[in-house]
Amino acid sequence: MKDIKEKLFDFNFLLLMIASLVVFGVLIYSVSSIISPIIVFLILLIILFPLRSNKFASSLLWSSLLLFFIWMFDELGKILAPFIIAFLLAYILDPVLDKLQKKNISRTLSAAIIMIGVSIFIGMVIAFVVPPFFGQITNLISAAPQFANNFQSWIQNNLLVFLEKLGFPKESIETYIISNISAKIEQILTSILNGFLNIFGSIGTVLNQLVNLFIIPILTFYILKDFDFILENFKNLFPKRFHQSMEEFASKINKIVGSYLRGALIVCLINAAVITTFLSIIGVRYSFVLGILSGVFCFIPYFGVLISFSIGFIVALFSGLAPLSLLLIPVLYFGENLLESSIFYPKIVGSQIGMHPAMLILSLFVFSYFLGLVGMLIAVPTTSIILLFVRERIAKRDQSSA
Repeated sequence: MKDIKEKLFDFNFLLLMIASLVVFGVLIYSVSSIISPIIVFLILLIILFPLRSNKFASSLLWSSLLLFFIWMFDELGKILAPFIIAFLLAYILDPVLDKLQKKNISRTLSAAIIMIGVSIFIGMVIAFVVPPFFGQITNLISAAPQFANNFQSWIQNNLLVFLEKLGFPKESIETYIISNISAKIEQILTSILNGFLNIFGSIGTVLNQLVNLFIIPILTFYILKDFDFILENFKNLFPKRFHQSMEEFASKINKIVGSYLRGALIVCLINAAVITTFLSIIGVRYSFVLGILSGVFCFIPYFGVLISFSIGFIVALFSGLAPLSLLLIPVLYFGENLLESSIFYPKIVGSQIGMHPAMLILSLFVFSYFLGLVGMLIAVPTTSIILLFVRERIAKRDQSSA
């Protein structure tokens, strides 16, 4: 009799739960026009938190929390941008502050000295670099159709004549080049330049806002001054049993990503300065924009130099250069790239990434597919973190099975 009552109770409870879920679903559908992810997340939290001891409920709760934070960061992107920029600046500048601290200078004074220097540098960039850059890149985008037409004329009057002398069929080659290559030159050049302009345009919008111009240096100062304290408090949010593993993992991430970012920034500045200087000496138009493009694309292994060289060569081709000067363009780009790979990167960046070339190229393709140009720029450090996490999991699995 007791078993029958328990079964009836379980059956009635099941019916009640099904009916409640149906009514709850109807209620959500009724208010779907005004409901927001915040309300949905709170409802899930109320339902699942008492059941958190269950593995399925716990997994669903953590998944909901992750999705909620992704949505929140997407919605609050513009508001959080100054904080993200300030934290990145503090992360990059923290080793400089540590060195000043070793010279018996307090963290507050060290942070103030660093921020004064950074503010002066940013002010000089805004005053002397931004105006000519946007002026030249706007003119270059406007001149893209003319470059495409000139390129097509150069192919017909020079390249095809040369190929015909070698015995190649002129008409078939001309049809193929004009239909498959020349027609796409304007589109490719314009899309690359517009994409690059959009990146700097969005940053320029942030910098042109008076509030952000003041708040980013202030935020950076306070985050930099208390950077170690902030990290320590963040660590304390987790149980103590995870602290040691978190410190070890964070140290490895900092060794890989921190060294890469700081070193790559220096190498890219050198790249931009060298390319700009030598293109100006040779007499290439828009040398300032081409140099900055080369410096930014320097973050992209293998493909970066090809992209910057292609744009630079097309522009140089119609800058009225002598043939000998034109031959110096590939020497300049690939010679500088050789110096980077053989001298600058080993000395400044080091070999911290430790990524197989095939994996590196795969990451560039995947990130560029989903995120475009920005994806190519962040592919290397992001993939390095993912690979580090995978290696750590494999090492722990092997230790536990041993």
